[in-house]
Amino acid sequence: MNRTGYVIFHEKGKAGLKDADGHVVLPAVYDKILDYDDDGYIRVLKGDVYGTVDLEGKEVIPHSVGLTHLGVFHQHTARAMKDGRWGLVDEKGNAVGAFDYALMGAHRKWGYNVTTLNGQQGIVNEKGVFSPSVQPHKPAPAPKPLYPDSYDIPPTFWKGFAVCHKQGKYGILKADGTYLFPMVYTAINWNDFKKMDCWFAVDERACYLLYPDGTRNMYLKSQAERAPLGIGKIPDKEISNDITEEQLEWNLSEPKDILVLYPKTVDTKSFYASLKEWTGYYFSPLQFYYRDTGAPIDVDKVYKKGSVIRCGAEMEVTQKLLRPVHKLRFMVASPGLFNVEDFPTRNRRELEASPFEEYVIGRNLYFIVMDVYHYAGMVQVLLLQLPYDAIAFARKYHIKISLKSLSAIGPDDTLLVQFARHDLQIKSAEPVHGHSLSGKWVRKMWQPIGLDENLNPVSNKPEELVFAESSTHNEQMWVRRANDECGYWNETSCLKRTTNTIKVKYGDVSHFPEDIVFDAADSKSVNRDMKKAEENEWKTIVFNCGNMHCGKAKKNTNAKNVIAVVMKHLLTGQYTGNVVFCCETKDDAEVYRKELEDRKLKGELAE
Repeated sequence: MNRTGYVIFHEKGKAGLKDADGHVVLPAVYDKILDYDDDGYIRVLKGDVYGTVDLEGKEVIPHSVGLTHLGVFHQHTARAMKDGRWGLVDEKGNAVGAFDYALMGAHRKWGYNVTTLNGQQGIVNEKGVFSPSVQPHKPAPAPKPLYPDSYDIPPTFWKGFAVCHKQGKYGILKADGTYLFPMVYTAINWNDFKKMDCWFAVDERACYLLYPDGTRNMYLKSQAERAPLGIGKIPDKEISNDITEEQLEWNLSEPKDILVLYPKTVDTKSFYASLKEWTGYYFSPLQFYYRDTGAPIDVDKVYKKGSVIRCGAEMEVTQKLLRPVHKLRFMVASPGLFNVEDFPTRNRRELEASPFEEYVIGRNLYFIVMDVYHYAGMVQVLLLQLPYDAIAFARKYHIKISLKSLSAIGPDDTLLVQFARHDLQIKSAEPVHGHSLSGKWVRKMWQPIGLDENLNPVSNKPEELVFAESSTHNEQMWVRRANDECGYWNETSCLKRTTNTIKVKYGDVSHFPEDIVFDAADSKSVNRDMKKAEENEWKTIVFNCGNMHCGKAKKNTNAKNVIAVVMKHLLTGQYTGNVVFCCETKDDAEVYRKELEDRKLKGELAE
């Protein structure tokens, strides 16, 4: 609701209202609540009977008044229906004049167009004063006899009826000279030129099907389609979807907000700041681990600076290695890896029987290649551990992680790459540690980080932890602990609220300028339209969600795909304007609202 921001909720088949904080304003005791409060009143229905409450939820017009329709208040009165007759009521529900009208149109700047019970056409102002019109309403006698020059085109009768035309207005004439439908339409033709069972008519507000028995069904202009002959037609699939005057009035008014949210955009500086705990800052000095191997691989081809790799298996590392014996050394910088010796156990022998002795890298830990350093016939690959959620965030929002922006540091605030190279130079002059000569440790360290047993790169997709039936509880615990990240990371600080809006509305999309309205047909076309908005620096782009004449599952899928494309442009800051999703029906708007609410829960949108 525009003025209050109240939300309609349902409980046990009844409707009520809650405020933006979720507090109940009206209990769920009504059969229906209309999502409209622009005139200062909220319409609540019990059965077909209208009542109103004010914006604080206090009753104004009780249901005992017996109104079966209540329009929008203009100058303190509104059109209403009671006992099958139309009239005006004030804001308390008191009659303003008599309920003496068979028809009463929506409010216009001159008042209300009405037809009295005896068929006289006229206008009623906001004070209930009736003024007869010069133009009679149906059934009104046509000039007799029918002279050809009485109309712009001489009427041609077919089965007792003829379309008549004068001064840009059309009607349907009966053979006895009276009007079946008065000349108030801008065009009329057969709805189906083969069946010829009803006429298709148009005026400034809507389109209609006119039947020989005098029945008139009303439709939105968007429900009509082009026809090979004539001005248009109502297709068979839409014939049963005729609308009421109230529905037309709602659609002709400015589209109503269902949801207004503020997109967030990725703050790259905050993203790198969020990684300080992982790069040696914030009183969290990095720990260093080593793993040497003689595996026959092309190091420069496999390990590219700036690339991200997943470990791929549980691999043991140590902090004890000195001078390398093998040609490839991995130096791993991390806030901390799993230490087997610190793992609590009741059975020390079971621990000693495990394949792990010191520190373990889990298969689902991730690293960025900081440096590939050739020195004295050896190669050292420097790996910096990064949290998986940060890597996934960077991929999702198309952030290419920059080694310069990471600015990782080693001890004494030395740049990490500089420290690692110096470390290799120093250790090359030291004696060889026993691990480097131990057959057991050589076998432990043979598989390179990021490669499988066949020396092929592993997928960067996280791997499900699956255990053999013979594995012990402690063995499973070691693996799980090895895959736990030591540090903490949260994406919330990396997204900042913008001032542009993303809205879901329902109503007639023609209220928006045509040059900024596009069909939300599919993700490909929406992506193209968003790029156009960016190139032209539009402040607003509107997506016409149209008639979603498809199953619920397809509606949800289409909305999800369209919103995903739009959010990509907003979150990455490619588009900085407003986005409107305009639906013709409230049910369709709810599909978009729900999807955006889910995005809000993920932190991508704010209220």
